[in-house]
Amino acid sequence: MSDQLIAIAPDVGRAAHYAVNLALDADTLNEQLFGVGIWLAERHIPHQAKVSMQPDRLRIRVSFSEKRQAHAFHLKFGGEIAND
Repeated sequence: MSDQLIAIAPDVGRAAHYAVNLALDADTLNEQLFGVGIWLAERHIPHQAKVSMQPDRLRIRVSFSEKRQAHAFHLKFGGEIAND
């Protein structure tokens, strides 16, 4: 199975410099994505999200234009701050 990628990019484009990589659990994938989506929507945070669905590693990368938004996301959901 090849790497499947789903990208969602409302209002951020190339300005998304700060990113958080978050592992996803296959058993609770829908709940995790729903929780992330609701959290972002309630705060009206512009972001870019990419979901990578590899057989051995499900993950989401959420990118933000502001460092404080990435930090708040990281505090809420954990994951790893991307260094790029």
